Amino acid sequence: MKNIITIAVLMMSFSIFKAQTGIGTATPHASASLDMTSTTLGFLLPRVASGTVVANPATGLLVYNTSKKCIEINLGNPTTPDWNCLTSNKHNRYFYAPSIALPSTGSTQLTYNIYDQYQALLNAPAVKNPSAAASVPFYAVNELNYYIVSYDSSEITIDGISDTGIITYTPLASGSLSCASITVVLEVK
Repeated sequence: MKNIITIAVLMMSFSIFKAQTGIGTATPHASASLDMTSTTLGFLLPRVASGTVVANPATGLLVYNTSKKCIEINLGNPTTPDWNCLTSNKHNRYFYAPSIALPSTGSTQLTYNIYDQYQALLNAPAVKNPSAAASVPFYAVNELNYYIVSYDSSEITIDGISDTGIITYTPLASGSLSCASITVVLEVK
C-alpha cells in the first residue's frame, strides 16, 4: 500500500512540472496545453446535429454541427449558450446584387431574372488584375435567397420573386421614367 501511495504522489508531482501533453509527439510546444502532431491524420471534433444537444456547454466549447455544416463555438456561458459558426463553406452570408434598372414602360406584367444577371456579370468582369481568375466564383441558383430591399414604388409594383430569383412586376401607368431602380440582397442559404 505504501508503494502505491508513493508512486501516486510521484506521478502527481511530475504532472505539476510538465503542463503540456503531447499526442504523437514527445516534445509538445511550450505554449500549448495539448499538442497533437501527425502528418497523415486529422483532428476530429465531436459531431452534433445542434449545439443545443450539449448540456451546459462551457464557454469556448467547439463542436462540428452536422446540420449547419460548420464548426461552432459557444460564445455564451453554460446557462445561456450562444453558438456561432467559425467556419463554413460559405464566405459571406449576404451581399448586394449588381445594380438593377427594370424597364418600367407599358402596363403588362413583366419578369426579370436576377440570378442570370448576377451570373453574367461575374462570368465576364469588365476589368481585372493580371493574376485574377477569368471569372469571379459565384453561387448556384439554389444556394441563394433573394430579397428586394428597396424599389421605386412610383414606377412599378413588385408582384413577387421566385426561389430562383425571377422577379415578377408590373409597370405603373402613372410612372414617368423608362426604368425603375431596385436594390436586391442575395443571402447564402
